[in-house]
Amino acid sequence: MTFIHEFQHMISFNQHVIIRGGLEEETWLNEGLSHFAEELGGRVIDNSQCDQSCFSQFTQDNFNDAFKYLNSPESAFLVEPGNSGGTLPERGANWLFVRWFLDQFAADTVLGTDMTRALEFTNQTGFTNVSGRSGVSFATLVTQWQLANYLEGDTTFVQNDATSRFRYKTWDLRHIFTINPFPKPYPLTPSVVTSSISHNGTLRGGSGFHILVQRTAADTAFNLKLTVSNSGVAPRVGVVRIQ
Repeated sequence: MTFIHEFQHMISFNQHVIIRGGLEEETWLNEGLSHFAEELGGRVIDNSQCDQSCFSQFTQDNFNDAFKYLNSPESAFLVEPGNSGGTLPERGANWLFVRWFLDQFAADTVLGTDMTRALEFTNQTGFTNVSGRSGVSFATLVTQWQLANYLEGDTTFVQNDATSRFRYKTWDLRHIFTINPFPKPYPLTPSVVTSSISHNGTLRGGSGFHILVQRTAADTAFNLKLTVSNSGVAPRVGVVRIQ
């Protein structure tokens, strides 16, 4: 598994830097692709090569890290700084985004190799790379991904063609996280708001704060106001009606 992970980094450096003379892939996407390579290994390596199910062995750490991220998405980066060694929640976010991205844009949504190769065989990096391969702005992609992180498997939300990106196609995350050793059924549990909320926090690249607004037909409008206390990244809002 470690070999697969590090070999992806070697492929990435060779394609981006040595062959195309560009910059090394950004940490967040590079790590996401390496953790996806682990998942891919679990899908294609015969079980006779592993002490147990290769599929379980090669994917378990990704799910553990994903749980850590989804349990508190505001506390960790998706797009971590270049000097980050990659915390486990960050790695969970990196893998989740790549997995979701391949679910949406790869021809083979399970293996995703047409899109992973497209992401490697270029001198573009980071959000420019994923936007270039998908034709969708990164601001839109990351907002849709954050909505998918909560709406995945939510039976109260009716999926249709217009909202097809608000879910993962390969993994049933809500089912997986009900299986031990995960400590609660689904890690992302937004704050429930019925009237008002005041929240201060740090906006980390690609991540954010989730709230679930509950209103009745007789309620007045719910107003949302965002303010920035410094010259950092401007906040964005993704809104979806569940019921």
